[in-house]
Amino acid sequence: MPEDYISDGQTYRAFLVDDEIAEFSTTFFAGVNYRVAVMTGTENGKLEFRLLDEHRNLLFSSKDYDMTPFWNFRAESTQECVIEAELKKGGLDSGCAVILISFSR
Repeated sequence: MPEDYISDGQTYRAFLVDDEIAEFSTTFFAGVNYRVAVMTGTENGKLEFRLLDEHRNLLFSSKDYDMTPFWNFRAESTQECVIEAELKKGGLDSGCAVILISFSR
């Protein structure tokens, strides 16, 4: 995967309390390499994120990959997706969810 990613220019952030889940909608285009990266804005906070297709089928969950803070993938088809983010259980009671989406051809 190329390392020359460019931001999509959008800001995806939400303040979460307790078990709230933030949802962000985006379109991924066929043939493009993407990186989705997440952070909480605190040193010890972890964020679980999931990528769902337009029918809410799970495409990726950071929970299945030891809470990785990013995921690189190539979109095989153009599709509308939802990115969900929530604070890791047993961690912070509140905090910011920040998601960065970047792309590379």
